[in-house]
Amino acid sequence: MPAALLRAFRYRFDSRDQNAEAPVGMPDHTVSIWGCKSRGKCVKVCPKQIDVRKWLTTTKQSRQNSYKADG
Repeated sequence: MPAALLRAFRYRFDSRDQNAEAPVGMPDHTVSIWGCKSRGKCVKVCPKQIDVRKWLTTTKQSRQNSYKADG
């Protein structure tokens, strides 16, 4: 699951993307970004030592900001 979320993050926050305001397209349910409890297990088992928590936190903050902007 973290690999799929990181892939979505990569496409959403790619600095080369001209349409940075496009929605992530990730469902808001417990199997998605909101289901992560930030316990760090994914970081421990990641073969590339990627800090998945950092990317999930950034994605969550972006989604919350877009919700606030939508009213």
